[in-house]
Amino acid sequence: MMSMMLVVCSVMLVLSSLQVDARHVFEHWSLDGENKMSIMEALSQDSFCHSCLEVSRKAAKTLSDPKTFQGIGTLSNEMCHVLPTELQTQCLEVADTYIHHSRLFLRELFHEKHLCNSTGTCAQKSSSSDEDFVMNPTKLTDSKNCLTCRNSVKEILSRLKIPNMRMKIMEALIEYCEEVDENEAQCKQAVYSYAPSVISKLENLKPNDMCRMVGLCDEGISL
Repeated sequence: MMSMMLVVCSVMLVLSSLQVDARHVFEHWSLDGENKMSIMEALSQDSFCHSCLEVSRKAAKTLSDPKTFQGIGTLSNEMCHVLPTELQTQCLEVADTYIHHSRLFLRELFHEKHLCNSTGTCAQKSSSSDEDFVMNPTKLTDSKNCLTCRNSVKEILSRLKIPNMRMKIMEALIEYCEEVDENEAQCKQAVYSYAPSVISKLENLKPNDMCRMVGLCDEGISL
């Protein structure tokens, strides 16, 4: 679940940074029937392929920028520090792992081999020796940690229902941002943009879901 959330956030960041011509290329894919055919006929194969390759290059550049995932890293760091001390280190390790794998996944997704060649936008090249991308982060779960996590999260989620708790969380996040000298403005923007939604989603989560999200429980553990 956590990997899915990170990927969704990452895709939104990537798409928001792409230039208008990238959106112009992909909007044709949503057209149907006669309109789609007329556009495809109007554009030469080389021109369409060139545009796709340009999107791939811009995506690669965006994904190589450390700032692309900075907001996600800040929020995951704050969420992990809500947990008890003995679980914070594991939570941070899992969060870093998923962010890293999300970056790799998106690089693979936007690679010209998959974005342009496999879709038929560009002519297929000879098969390369590239290894298949496999996202399989190390599991850090056992029954003891899972049980501890479930009990802790149950208590945390109950506190989220306190009327002033949302305000206290926001104030704590803003205070943290003010301690980050060079990235204060960007940190605050991330908090205002994402924190309310994250808190709302947390209120609707079950302890099992939350613990699976941070990698401390899995489907194989029965408690």
